[in-house]
Amino acid sequence: DNKDRIKYVKSIYPESIIISAERGININKMKELFINYYEQNFVENKIRTDHSNAHIVAKIHSMVDDLNTSYDDFGISLQYKTTKSIHDQILRLFNGKKKIVN
Repeated sequence: DNKDRIKYVKSIYPESIIISAERGININKMKELFINYYEQNFVENKIRTDHSNAHIVAKIHSMVDDLNTSYDDFGISLQYKTTKSIHDQILRLFNGKKKIVN
């Protein structure tokens, strides 16, 4: 019986969410949990740096979701979204090189 199986699973995994794609049970709840996880574990940031750091910007592009990159006479602006750990890696890439982080 499905109700007995659900009770059994819930007794072992009390934080679990039982879903059924076929019946559409708890699909929205799972979507909500994924979105919350994403929002809690990802950061959005803006970096402005001079053209001499273009190689760093190129590396950053391979590590993040690029939201916006622009170039002007004064440098490069990059807006990105990524995990907190990758964000920390990006900051270490500059390692004292001139940058502005908003």
